[in-house]
Amino acid sequence: MMSMEQNMKLAAIAFLGLIVSSPALAWEGENSTPGARACMAKYKFTYAEWRAYTVPAAKAEPYRTCRDAWNNSHPKEVAAMKARMGQ
Repeated sequence: MMSMEQNMKLAAIAFLGLIVSSPALAWEGENSTPGARACMAKYKFTYAEWRAYTVPAAKAEPYRTCRDAWNNSHPKEVAAMKARMGQ
């Protein structure tokens, strides 16, 4: 039988492993670039709505395509933004 301290260590390790391997932490694409903001305007929702997870899938999917196309065509701007944000 494991002690309480060992259980806590195991739980902490499991939790950290879950966080590190979480797909939510994978960089999906910058949502605050000028192109991303323009795509949000195109599909008629705000950054606040995006952050609150209130954007319906019918708008989210084409937005991601639009955002990723812009981000892929402007790598220097995205890299500069990531550098400013410490990513």
